[in-house]
Amino acid sequence: MVRVFATICTFAIALTSAVAHNPSYLYKFDGATAAGVDGSIQVKYAGEDSSTATITANLDFSGVDQAKIAEFDGNCTTEVTSWKWHIHTKWSSTLTSDSFKQCSKAATDNHYDPLKACGSASEYISEPECKAKSLTYACNPTNYMANPLVCEKGDLSGKLGALNLGQGSTVSVEWTDEHYPLPSETTATWSIVLHAVCGDQTPRIACAVGQKAIEKHEDDYHHNLRRAFSTSDQALDVVYRKLLELDDSDAFQVTEAQSTAVNMATLGYSVFLHLPTGAGKSLAFQAPALLTAADQTTLVVSPLIALMHDQVAALKRKGVNAIQVSGGERNKSVPLTQLLSGQRLVYTTPEFLQMNAEMRKWVHAAGKEAKLARIVLDEAHCVLEWGNTFRPSYLQLSQWKSEFFSEVPITLATASVSDEDIARLAELFHLHLLTSVLGDGGGTDKSNRHGQMVLVQQVTDRKNLRMEVVRKTSQAAPWIANRVGKEPTIVYCMTRKEAEDACLALVRAGCHAGVYHGGLPRKRREFVRKQWMMGQLTVICATSAFGMGIDRSDVRFVVHHSIPLSLSAYSQQIGRSGRDGKPSVCVLLYSEADKGRADALTTEGRDFDGTGSGAISNGSSQGELEEVSAFCEMITGCRKELLYSHFGFRFDTSHCVKNCNCGVPLEAARDFWQEEEIATEHKSNVTKPDEEDGIPRSTIEYQYHKILAESRRLKLPKREALSRRLVRVSIIFFDILETEPASEEEMASMRGIGLAKASRYFRLFRFD
Repeated sequence: MVRVFATICTFAIALTSAVAHNPSYLYKFDGATAAGVDGSIQVKYAGEDSSTATITANLDFSGVDQAKIAEFDGNCTTEVTSWKWHIHTKWSSTLTSDSFKQCSKAATDNHYDPLKACGSASEYISEPECKAKSLTYACNPTNYMANPLVCEKGDLSGKLGALNLGQGSTVSVEWTDEHYPLPSETTATWSIVLHAVCGDQTPRIACAVGQKAIEKHEDDYHHNLRRAFSTSDQALDVVYRKLLELDDSDAFQVTEAQSTAVNMATLGYSVFLHLPTGAGKSLAFQAPALLTAADQTTLVVSPLIALMHDQVAALKRKGVNAIQVSGGERNKSVPLTQLLSGQRLVYTTPEFLQMNAEMRKWVHAAGKEAKLARIVLDEAHCVLEWGNTFRPSYLQLSQWKSEFFSEVPITLATASVSDEDIARLAELFHLHLLTSVLGDGGGTDKSNRHGQMVLVQQVTDRKNLRMEVVRKTSQAAPWIANRVGKEPTIVYCMTRKEAEDACLALVRAGCHAGVYHGGLPRKRREFVRKQWMMGQLTVICATSAFGMGIDRSDVRFVVHHSIPLSLSAYSQQIGRSGRDGKPSVCVLLYSEADKGRADALTTEGRDFDGTGSGAISNGSSQGELEEVSAFCEMITGCRKELLYSHFGFRFDTSHCVKNCNCGVPLEAARDFWQEEEIATEHKSNVTKPDEEDGIPRSTIEYQYHKILAESRRLKLPKREALSRRLVRVSIIFFDILETEPASEEEMASMRGIGLAKASRYFRLFRFD
């Protein structure tokens, strides 16, 4: 189920019908100067503003003469076994140019040596091109002396292609690379450069220069249209495969929500990404980051070190330039600006972003130079939940962005947020919530797309998750231990002390359990997290921060040891189970004592954790706690329907697969799931009906959130505070108007009325 606050049909058609212009360059080798190499290499770009290129090489080495190689280079004394190639950019490369002469003199080991080409040892040091490069180019002498590897993608830019001769003398190969120079950087004299690999000798330049053929543009109208409104399918395919770690032959499919979020971001809109845990939020903001210009960076602000660490490690494994900077973990002997140079994604915390002088300097410089492509606020709900208490830097992010980066688009990503909070965040970051996006931008000011926010929401009925609410007893630990066995389990607790006590009790009950909360030293937390990720611990007892961004798909149980503080938090936390699609169980242990404790703690607004897992302090925690209580205390009806209604969605109960205690009283849950008996002394009947005046709570919740959302959309004046009681009364009122009861008795039989109300109010509804 996907809801997008945009009319995307027209936009989708525009994308489908538009084929982006793909610049293509064909290099043919001159046999007289190519040391016997014949054939061609084609470089085809994903788009005019893309550095992603598909390279097709069809080369014939049958004419290679070893004597010519030795004569040309003077270093190949054994047979050529393979070739390597890359591209010259910006330097003129005609056969008589100084650059071509430099090509034959600038080889040192496997690196391009500017000390010979344009350095102090070069006979061309006085040439204007050398003077310019020595100062401004990445592969200048100073950088080369610091790190010779910097020059492997210096003037000889692009992928170093390995062309192995194998059994024959011809090579036909195709691959894709994301880091070619942009087409706009090319000149009419671009050239391919080949290296001959001579046995055990280091590769030496053989300098085979090719000619470039440029495909003509289509007519300007269609060409500009394609540039403005489409992201090349080929470029997207390359990026998706890279992030999903798939081969060219592997089939894959992104969700409608992911695709919409990526397309809207590439068009320059701000995006609110509300996807359930495990639905691929990271892909939805990482893909646009890789589709920006090669010199642009996407800044990701994230709440937890562990969350950033996992995402950055995964990106590096996939070959993406990404870095995490948050303070103590980095080598301070290396300037921060040097560490951040060339990174496509930079992850940091709100505190480090605003308090570290080096970080502030770098991000402000990136903004001024138009190199800051987008700001991503991961786990965006933390702004409201933590910003007013122990992490004020979160709340300050909105003012910081407004003051310094008002024209940079932002992506707000979260799995747990209500419609009310979406509206509050949009207002906080000065974003206009779009109600339609047409193929041409919906008539919105294209120069202000960064100020227009497209809301992408998805609520998925994960049928592999079984939701249970069970009466909590003094024997909770043995019950949990018996239930989860040796399956990977997260036990969520309200406070640090509760997490420690629960862990100790579970260890005594025979579980391999560990504890994780913000009061532990960072190294201890990281050690426990790694133990659990590697399977050395079966159960992790944690406060609510644990699990954000944790990439483990085989969690079989999520147990709430005490009542969660909101349905949003509950939905996010149970979403961490069963990401592999296999059956998993989400158990909420409920007691009124825990509810009273949570009520007191949220009223005080205390920080339960210190990592951001404390009380919800957004001003509505009491009401949210009541919603969770109603969810737990349902006697009949569908819990999924109530949960979905919290987010403003209607759930078709006919599709419920009865894996949510559906229709089962709290006390009877043990029988429904054929579990062991719970001690009889704890069976006091304290459940409350799931109806008020005969109206299902889920109906009231759904209508309540629907009215709020519609009021915000229409920008209606707030004349009276909306309450669930008012919604309930309105439902009864409209039932009476629709039914038109003919007598007091008939009116009394209607839901929510009764004899007393019928006797008092029937005369007001006389329909004769």
